[in-house]
Amino acid sequence: QIAHIPINSNPKTKFKILALDIGSVKTGVAISDYEQKMAFIRPEIFHKKESDLIIAIKKTIDEDSVGLIIIGKPLNLDGYKTKQTVFTESIRDKIGGKLKIEIVEIDERYTTKQAKDLMRPKSGAKMPVDSNAALILLDTYLRMRELMPGNSLPSKNSNIAPPPVET
Repeated sequence: QIAHIPINSNPKTKFKILALDIGSVKTGVAISDYEQKMAFIRPEIFHKKESDLIIAIKKTIDEDSVGLIIIGKPLNLDGYKTKQTVFTESIRDKIGGKLKIEIVEIDERYTTKQAKDLMRPKSGAKMPVDSNAALILLDTYLRMRELMPGNSLPSKNSNIAPPPVET
């Protein structure tokens, strides 16, 4: 399931899309190019307070000409809200209210597992799992949008979720 919070925007203006995998201590980040065809991983944002996260997101929006944010919606496997869902929704509401930017939520179930499966490093290097999860969210959004007639943004009733993970 996705939720779409529309904000008036000029469709002719080019902008990047920011994807966030919001956590209570660190948040994964990915960003598109201006053509919205490719997704790139960014360093994770480490934060102690919600306000630190909001400030970091605002900085990214300003520096990278972001016009849309994709936020992973954490649900349990049965599709019900969790404590993390409530935290993420709180951050979403603050971003939408303070920064006046369009936000799309995407079901993020299995994205962390997918990110870990994709990243199995040969060396002992620590990989940014949360930013890779954000990259999967952004890639999912970009691919699904390409399949939609007229490449329109999804509506509230659209169902976007990453593909299931084999166990």
